[in-house]
Amino acid sequence: MPLDAAAFDELIERVRRLLDRVRQTADSLVDNASRVARTLPWFLARQVVWLLEEFASVVRQLVELVGRLIAPAGNPVRVWETGRRWMDDFTAPLSDQVGKIDPDHLAAGYEWEGRAADAYLDAAARQRAALGALQAIGGDMDTALARLAIGICGLWAAVAAALCSALIQLIGAAVAAASGVGTPAALILATTSVATACAAVAGGAAALAALVEWVSDAITTIRHRLADHEAFPDGAWPAPAARRFNDASLTDGTPSDWTLER
Repeated sequence: MPLDAAAFDELIERVRRLLDRVRQTADSLVDNASRVARTLPWFLARQVVWLLEEFASVVRQLVELVGRLIAPAGNPVRVWETGRRWMDDFTAPLSDQVGKIDPDHLAAGYEWEGRAADAYLDAAARQRAALGALQAIGGDMDTALARLAIGICGLWAAVAAALCSALIQLIGAAVAAASGVGTPAALILATTSVATACAAVAGGAAALAALVEWVSDAITTIRHRLADHEAFPDGAWPAPAARRFNDASLTDGTPSDWTLER
């Protein structure tokens, strides 16, 4: 797991702090630019006001986008641990059993002879295949959940990086906006930086959504495999065809031939 529970909580808290800093710095930039606009001729002031409106709009988009994502931030540690439990509690014990159901470990493979031995060896092969099918399901569950956990961590790392980059540029833009001469350029720079952050956050969210869809498809496939009774005839554990030996008559043409009385 890329992060433990404490580290992930700290990452989410960092995102919250960065978002607050972005909001505060944006407010400071707006105040500085508004103060400058009041000292400019009307045609220049109108341009600054238009730039301010554009800037405020993209800031709102960024805050709303991150706010929607952070409400259900996810719990990648629990997702990861659930996958590991599939491996430890389900797949690993099955793996041990698969190794035991082998002709070299069965008396039918070297101590028995005849049709009964063949029937039990055939059943052992079917049982080994059934266990192998279940073992593969456990591995696939672990893979799907591990990818989802890593994807959640990756999303929030990308969000934190995008907010940090936007904040650095906003701080510079706020200082430049207070100078008066650099106000329009500062607003353009700030708007571009926040729009870039919006695109990065939206891209990360889209990537996670695509991953969630893949995981959902993988789990649906696993359900279909569980419902497939090829390895489990009639939904039951594959047993030897013992019913073929209900009549233990011996009819091999020797003097010891005998049959059940009917």
